Amino acid sequence: RLCIFADLQAPDGTSLGLVHPVIRRGAKGLTVLNNWDAMGMRGTASDDLIMEDVFVPNADLIGAQHPNGYFTSVLAGSFLVGRAAVYMGIADAAFEFLVSYIRDKVKAGDDMVMQFRIGQLETTRQNAISILYRAAHLWEMALNGQGNPDECSSFAALTHCAVIHASLAITSQALELAGGRGMLRSSPLERYYRDVRAYSVSPPTINASMVNIGSRLLAPGAMRETLVEEGV
Repeated sequence: RLCIFADLQAPDGTSLGLVHPVIRRGAKGLTVLNNWDAMGMRGTASDDLIMEDVFVPNADLIGAQHPNGYFTSVLAGSFLVGRAAVYMGIADAAFEFLVSYIRDKVKAGDDMVMQFRIGQLETTRQNAISILYRAAHLWEMALNGQGNPDECSSFAALTHCAVIHASLAITSQALELAGGRGMLRSSPLERYYRDVRAYSVSPPTINASMVNIGSRLLAPGAMRETLVEEGV
């Protein structure tokens, strides 16, 4: 089954809000184009869909009674935090592979330059992890009604940007430090880099998240005061 976003409209064409039809595979009028051929994220299978007069039963229409009520700021924030966790997982895998490769295969663990570069990457990695855990904590508070959903959503956008930047730095520098062998298909580093690079340009983009962050910070009051009060 496919869950999509759709604009629910009244008979006169007036928009009633966002809903989420669940389309059954093989439904009449549904065509799935097998055209997902990206440099990375190949496992997502983000093929294009063509829908022509596809019938959706009421039972398969999420949010029909409350349009715009399902995809709330809390859910949108959790989506960004979840994506950031994926980036972080890829960066972690690249970092672990690199450390093992340098220490056990290349035997360069005593090289001070290599030690310095690995230390830099570990600092970048731990900073991103700290932000990610903080965002997860804020999101959990919002779900429990203990925080401001809009402010948590804004911090989720910040987390999204910070973790993307960290993941790009870690995967690209891992390729550099591993040398030519890191580019071989037998090495996972080239795939890690491709996946993070592809993720970074898919919506919501870094630019969109930065606008979200800036608009919040430039508004009087807003996020910082709440975060400080909560002690996180």
